[in-house]
Amino acid sequence: MGKERSAISKSMPKKRVSGTHVSGLASSKSSKRKEGPVKYGQLSRKQKQDLEDYGELVPKDFEDDEADTFKRRRVVSEADLDRELEEEQKRAERQFDDSEEDEEASEDDSEAEDWKKPSAYSLLMNSLKKNSKQKDFYKKIQREQEGIEDEVEEEEEEEMALEGDEEEEEIMQDHEGSENDAESEEDEEGESQGEDDDEPVDGDALEPKEKDDEEEIVYLGSDVEEEEIQDDLFENRFADQQPSSFDERISTIEQKKWISDMFDDEVLKNVSALTTSADSNVKEMPEIASLEDAKVKQRIGNCWYRANKQINHRKNIVFTSLQNRLFHQMNNYRDVMYCNRNMSNAKEIRNAYLLHAVNHITKTRDRVLKNNAKLSKAQKEGKDLGEMRDQGFTRAKVLLLLPFRNTVVDVVDTLIKLSGTEQQENKNRFYEQFNLREEEAIDTSKPADFLQNFQGNIDDHFRLSVKFSKKSMKFYCNFYDADMIIASPLGLRTLIGSEGDKKRDFDFLSSIELVILDQTNHFLMQNWEHVDHIFQHMNLIPTDSHGCDISRIKSWYLDGKAKYLRQTLVFADFMTPEFNALFTKHFKNVSGKLKIKQTYAEGSIVDVIPQVQQDHEGSENDAESEEDEEGESQGEDDDEPVDGDALEPKEKDDEEEIVYLGSDVEEEEIQDDLFENRFADQQPSSFDERISTIEQKKWISDMFDDEVLKNVSALTTSADSNVKEMPEIASLEDAKVKQRIGNCWYRANKQINHRKNIVFTSLQNRLFHQMNNYRDVMYCNRNMSNAKEIRNAYLLHAVNHITKTRDRVLKNNAKLSKAQKEGKDLGEMRDQGFTRAKVLLLLPFRNTVVDVVDTLIKLSGTEQQENKNRFYEQFNLREEEAIDTSKPADFLQNFQGNIDDHFRLSVKFSKKSMKFYCNFYDADMIIASPLGLRTLIGSEGDKKRDFDFLSSIELVILDQTNHFLMQNWEHVDHIFQHMNLIPTDSHGCDISRIKSWYLDGKAKYLRQTLVFADFMTPEFNALFTKHFKNVSGKLKIKQTYAEGSIVDVIPQVQQGFTRIDVPSLKSVNEARYRYFIEKTLPTLRKSAIMQSHTLVFIPSYFDFVRVRNYFEDNKYSYEACSEYASGPAITRARAQFFHGRADFLLYTERLHFFRRYNIRGAFHIVFYGLPEDPLYYTEVVNFLGLKFNEASAAEEATFSCTALFTKYDFLKLERIVGTERAKKMCTAQKNVFMFS
Repeated sequence: MGKERSAISKSMPKKRVSGTHVSGLASSKSSKRKEGPVKYGQLSRKQKQDLEDYGELVPKDFEDDEADTFKRRRVVSEADLDRELEEEQKRAERQFDDSEEDEEASEDDSEAEDWKKPSAYSLLMNSLKKNSKQKDFYKKIQREQEGIEDEVEEEEEEEMALEGDEEEEEIMQDHEGSENDAESEEDEEGESQGEDDDEPVDGDALEPKEKDDEEEIVYLGSDVEEEEIQDDLFENRFADQQPSSFDERISTIEQKKWISDMFDDEVLKNVSALTTSADSNVKEMPEIASLEDAKVKQRIGNCWYRANKQINHRKNIVFTSLQNRLFHQMNNYRDVMYCNRNMSNAKEIRNAYLLHAVNHITKTRDRVLKNNAKLSKAQKEGKDLGEMRDQGFTRAKVLLLLPFRNTVVDVVDTLIKLSGTEQQENKNRFYEQFNLREEEAIDTSKPADFLQNFQGNIDDHFRLSVKFSKKSMKFYCNFYDADMIIASPLGLRTLIGSEGDKKRDFDFLSSIELVILDQTNHFLMQNWEHVDHIFQHMNLIPTDSHGCDISRIKSWYLDGKAKYLRQTLVFADFMTPEFNALFTKHFKNVSGKLKIKQTYAEGSIVDVIPQVQQDHEGSENDAESEEDEEGESQGEDDDEPVDGDALEPKEKDDEEEIVYLGSDVEEEEIQDDLFENRFADQQPSSFDERISTIEQKKWISDMFDDEVLKNVSALTTSADSNVKEMPEIASLEDAKVKQRIGNCWYRANKQINHRKNIVFTSLQNRLFHQMNNYRDVMYCNRNMSNAKEIRNAYLLHAVNHITKTRDRVLKNNAKLSKAQKEGKDLGEMRDQGFTRAKVLLLLPFRNTVVDVVDTLIKLSGTEQQENKNRFYEQFNLREEEAIDTSKPADFLQNFQGNIDDHFRLSVKFSKKSMKFYCNFYDADMIIASPLGLRTLIGSEGDKKRDFDFLSSIELVILDQTNHFLMQNWEHVDHIFQHMNLIPTDSHGCDISRIKSWYLDGKAKYLRQTLVFADFMTPEFNALFTKHFKNVSGKLKIKQTYAEGSIVDVIPQVQQGFTRIDVPSLKSVNEARYRYFIEKTLPTLRKSAIMQSHTLVFIPSYFDFVRVRNYFEDNKYSYEACSEYASGPAITRARAQFFHGRADFLLYTERLHFFRRYNIRGAFHIVFYGLPEDPLYYTEVVNFLGLKFNEASAAEEATFSCTALFTKYDFLKLERIVGTERAKKMCTAQKNVFMFS
C-alpha cells in the first residue's frame, strides 16, 4: 500500500496556491509575488485562516486545475531534461542487469518482462495517438508529463533508483482498466469542458490525486469491504450475468406486448403501470421504515435527514408520503413519468431523486473499487480470479437534465449535503457561474410559479460535470471522469452535434444508467427536439475506448443492451403528447414503467375571473394587507398587532373563485347545518332567555357514563336529550364537513385510523359529535396514547369552522357586488365579526405547534404555504439537543424538541394556500402560548397593549392544559377575561356587516371552548364555571380512579396520609404551614436517624419560599432545589444531600416537572402537599428505593413517607389512592391513614 501511494505521489504535480486566490494576503509590491505564485507553506497561520474564510479549501484541493498547475511549474531546460532522462535509463539498465545475476533467474526474467510492459499511461497515450481528433491534446499532455518526470526525478532520485521497477508495475496492475478511477491530468480544454467546451477530452487512465481517497473505501474498513448485500436489487439488476428471462423481456418490449395495469393511489393519484411480466409488487408501496431497509448506503443515509429537513422535520419518519411512494418505485428501478409536479412538492421530489442518484453512484463506485482491490491482491498472490466485469464504457452513470441554471444551484446544494463530503473542488467557481452576480429585480406581482421558476440565473445553455469520492466532490472535471452530468438540453445538444459535424462527441452518454428530467414542461418552451436528440444518442457503442479496460466491461454493454437496463425518471407538471411519445419510444426498462397523472375535477376554467369591477369594501379584511416589516413579523414576536388594510389584492382572486366558479358554497345551501343557524345574525327568541339562565346559574344538570368518555357531567340551558346521543358518524358529509376538507381528512388521520371505511375512532367520533354540535367540552382523560387522536379531531373541527365562515362571507360579497351592478338593494347582510380571527389555540410549548401545523397543512389541502420555512426554522431546534432516554415516557414526549414557552403564530387560509406570520387582524387562526399572548395583551395601565384581535373569537381550544399549571395559570385566566370584548378600534371593518350579537356584546355566549387535559383540577373547575357560558351547553368529562397511582410504588415502605382539618378554603395555606412546622418537623427530629436524609416535596413555589425561610431562620441543615435554581446549584444541593452533609432537601413540583430528577440519598419523604400529577407521587416515593442497597438495617427500618392533605385536595388524592378511598379519607373521623 505504501509503495502504491508513493508511486502516485511521484506522478502528481505539486499543487500550489495561486496568488490570485489569496487576495489581501501578500502585498502587491512584494518581490516574492512578482517572482512566482505564493506557496501554501509560506503563509502565516492568520493568512491560512483568512484563506479558508475566503472560501478556498485545504491546499490539496485548491480550485486551480491541473493544466494551470502545469503552466506554473518551474522551467526546466532541454539540456537538464536530456541529462536526467539519460541517467534514469542507466539506473534502470543497471538494476535490470543486477537482477539477471540473481539466484532465481527465471523469476527475475519474468519480472523484467513485466517491467518492460507498457504502463497504463502509455496505453492511454497510444489511444490518443490513434484518435486524430485529439492529437494536439496528446502532444500537450506528453510535453507536460515530461515536465512532471523531470521534477519528480530531481526530488526523488535515490528512491526511484531502488523502487522504479516495482512501483510502475504496481500502478499498472492497480489502475489499468479501473474505469478511469482517478482524476485525469487535464489541460485547460479538459478542465473547462465540463461546462463550456464543445468536446469532452479523454481522461487519463491514471487518477493519482484521488486514488488514496477512493482506495481507502476498499482497504480501510468501509462498508464496501465489510458487507455483501445479497438481497440488494442493485447488485442483481446491474450484474454482468443477466437472468435467462432477460432476452425474453427485451423481446416483449420490442414487440410492445407490455402487461398493462391501472390503479388509483391516494397520494400518486392515477397510475398506469406497464410491465414485461405480471408484477403485483408495483401497487405495493409500504412505508419505508429506515434507509437501511431501502438499501441506501449508510454514509449517504446519515446525511439524508439534514438534506431533507426543510421538507420533513420528523426524525422518526424517513420520507413524506409522496417521497415514500416515489422512492419505492425508483429503488425498484422502474421508469417513472410523474406528471403531478407543482411548486409545493418540487423540492420534495427533487430530494428523493437526488438521494436515489447519489446512492446509485456510490454503489457503482464501491463495487468497482472493491473489485480493483481483489484483482490487485490476487495478482500479487499469483491467483487468477477470471473475468470481473463491473464497468461500462465510460464512468458517467447519471444524467440530469434541467432547464435553467437557477435549479442547478438547488440541486448542487442538496448533493453537497447528501454526499457528506468534506471538500468540494471548484465550488466557488460553480457558484460564480450559476448564481447571478447582481441579483436582478423581479416583478413580485407576477404569478407565484413565475417567481419560483425565474428567480436567479435563467440561462439555458450549460453543462456541469460532477465527480464523487468518499471525502470530496469535484465540479468541472472531464466528462469521462465524471459520475454525474448535469446539463440543459441545449447545452448537451451543442456538444453532441449533428450528423456530418466535424467536431462532435456523445460517447460520454454510452454508459448512462439513470437519466432524470426535472421541470420537463419547460423543455417544451425551449426546444423539445433537443431532448429527443439526446435520447437517440444515449447508450450507444462508443467510437473510442477512452482508456477503458475491455475485459472489465459488462456483457450487456458490449451487446448494446444497456438501454433496457437504463432507468428514466421524468417529473412534469402535466402530461403532453410529447411526454407520451417519449414514454412510448424511449422508456424500455425491463423492470417496467409507470405513468402517473391526475384527473381534473374542474380544470383551470374555474380560475377565470369575470371582466367586471367588483367591490369588496368592508369584506372583513378579506385579502392580505400590504404589511410593513412590523406587520410581517408581528405574528410571532412583535408586541402589537398592526391593523390590516381592508383590501387584500394579492389573495383576492384566489378567494373569489370560491364564490363565482362552482365551489360547494355556490352550489349548495345547507339548510340543516347547525353552523348556519348558530352563527346567523338573527338569533331565536329564546337566545336572551338562555343567556339569563346562564347568568343566574340555573343550568340543567345531567350525569351519565359512557364506555369511551367515562364520567360525563352535562349542563344545558334547556332539557336536551341529544347530549347523550352520540351515534357513529358514517361519513364526513353527514357531519356537514366541507368537501374539500373531508377529502384531506383520511390522509391527515391515517396514522391514527387505518380503516378507510370508518371515518373516526370511537373517541374521535364522540368528541367530534359534541364539537360539531358546538357544545363546550372539558375533557380530562387525555394521555400519551390518545393525544394525537384528540388533536386531529379538534383541528378538523377548527379548519371546518374557518372554511365555512370564509365561504359565507365571500358568497355574500358576490351577492352584494352583483346586486350593486344590477341596481338592486339586498338590505343588510350581517355576516362578520369585528375582526377576522375566529379560532384561538393555546399550547404550552413550540414542539406541539410543529405537529399542529403539519396536520393543518394536510387538512387544508393547500398547494402552497407561505413562510413555511421560516416557521420550521423558528419552531424546530436548529440542532436537536440530546435528551436522557431513561426519563419517563411522558417526559420524553412532552420535552422532545423546542420547549420554548413564549410564542405567537398567526395563520391565514385561502383555497389554495396558507400563510404563516400574517398580521393578526388578517389571520383566521391564532396559535400561541399563554405567556406569548399575555405579553401582547398587557395589563391595566400599560401604554402599549392590544387585545382587539380576540374580539371575534368563536372557537378557543386549550391542549395539554395541565402544563399551563406548571407555567402560570393566571395568564390563561387573563386571556379569557380579554376575549370577546368590544374592540377599541374598527381595524378596517365594515360596521354594516357586523352581526348584531357582536355589537350587543353577546359573542361570549356563542363562543365554543374546548379544553383537553390529563386530569381535573380546581383551576379547571373554576374556568369551567366562570368562562364556559355557551348557550348550547357544556360537558365536563373525567374518570374515576379504581386504585390510583399508589399501586406503582416499589419500595416496601409505610405511607402515611395525614388530613389537616381546615374551616374554609381560604385558610388552607396557613393551616398546612402551621401543621408542618408544629407537628411534622418535631416528629422527624425526635431521633438522629429520622432527622437526616429527609426530602420535603413542596408543590407551590410560594410555600417553598415560606418553608425555606423558616429553615433558614431556625438554622436547619438543609439544601433547596427549585425551578429557579441554577444547574450547578442543584447539582451541589443533590450531592450534599446524598452524602448526608445536609439533613433536609426542599424539592418543588415544578422542578420535578421540568427535570424529572432521581434524587438519591432519601430515607424519609414528606409531601408538604400532594402533587397535581399522580405520577409524581409514585416517582418521588420510589426515590427511597434508590437508597435501599446502601442503607443499614437500622436505617431501612426507619424509612417513611408522610403526605399532608385537606378535604379540598380530593381531586389530587383520588388520583393517588383511588376515588372510593379518597372519599372515605376526606370524610372519616380519624385523620391518619396508613398504606403499605
